[in-house]
This record gives sequence, C-alpha cells and structure tokens, in this order.
Amino acid sequence: MGVDALWLVTVLDPVRLAFGAEAAFAALALAYPLTIVVQAWLRRQALPEGIGNALTAMVAIAFATRIGGRFYPASMVGDIGFQTNCFHEMLGGLITIISNNRGVAFPYPPGPYLLLAPLRVFGLETPLLLQIGAALADSLSVVIIYFIARRVLSPRLAVLAAGIYVFTAATYLTTVSCTA
Repeated sequence: MGVDALWLVTVLDPVRLAFGAEAAFAALALAYPLTIVVQAWLRRQALPEGIGNALTAMVAIAFATRIGGRFYPASMVGDIGFQTNCFHEMLGGLITIISNNRGVAFPYPPGPYLLLAPLRVFGLETPLLLQIGAALADSLSVVIIYFIARRVLSPRLAVLAAGIYVFTAATYLTTVSCTA
C-alpha cells in the first residue's frame, strides 16, 4: 500500500513530493520511537481492549503531522525567533520574561522552556529543540486529555474527546503552509 501511495503522489503532485518528501520521512522517523515508547507505557495502564492502540495511533499521527509541518520547507516560520529569544532569556536567569504585545507588557511563563532546557545536552539547535518540544507536547496531550475525559466519560467517548482535541484545526495553525 505504501508503494502505491508514493507512486500516486509522484504522479499527481511531483513538485510537492520533491519538496516535502524529506520532511515527511524525517517526521515518520521521529514518530517511530515515540510510538514504541507510548505503546509500552500504555500497555502498563489498565485500559480497555483497543484503547491503547487508538491512543498510540493518535499520538503518532499528531506528532508526525506537526513535526512534518514544521520541517516542510514552505511552512510558516511563525514566532520561532520570539520563542528562541525567550528560551535564551530564561537560560540567562530571567525568571519572569516580559513580552510586549500591542504596547502592553505582560509576563511570559518560562515553564515550558525549563522543561526543554535539559535536552540541550543533545546538541540540538534551539529552534529545532523548540519545534520538537512543541510537537511532543501537542501530540502527548492526547493521552492527558484521554485520562482527564475518562474521569467522566466512557473509554470510547474519552478517546473521541482526545481525538477532537488534538485534531481540531486550531491545533494545526502552527503548521499551515504558505502558498504566497
């Protein structure tokens, strides 16, 4: 099936395949170990039959599409420069980062940066580290939302709630492609 799909994409849109293939392969290569880890962790949980597989599939798809969207050459750069500056300010010792938005100064929370700071030992460039961290946080939210929703819903409805949360259009705004 994979070869047929690749052939079809090559015939229908060869230019997009040429520019996006590297991003897609990198996203899938990164999603594979994440899938193994998530599946192993979910097997330890007391989940009904098939729920762990559904959650793992959603995590893998969410991660691959988000990181692939960030790696795609024509994707919007977003505010990665702003995030990089905030990360470096936090590393420099600023506990409260001040951000100005439309002339109003407000504190910017350094918590997410603190979680990513130890991963600098792997030698990743800061923008790449932030992009991978954002994709991980987005995709792993599937499991968090499932366990929150499971407190009040049936297992199947909790999976649906997690899927609706992670696959809504708002969560993909950071990976939208520029066409202009």
